[in-house]
Amino acid sequence: QEQWDWLENELSTSTADYILVGGHFPVFSACSHGNTPTLIRHLKPLLEQYDAHYLSGKPSYYYYSLVRRCYADDE
Repeated sequence: QEQWDWLENELSTSTADYILVGGHFPVFSACSHGNTPTLIRHLKPLLEQYDAHYLSGKPSYYYYSLVRRCYADDE
């Protein structure tokens, strides 16, 4: 909870024109690992409340929306 409180404080006090939050796991995913419930429950409402945007970068998954398939790169 301490980290969510910290993030909310940062978002609520920001004076930036555009807020970008970065993280490792995606909030929503079409891949086999699926969505991230903790991020849906805690992060999504904060992003919506403060009009912030989220960029995730789980490096071992590649998304191909045109073919609607997900490929995992086993590193």
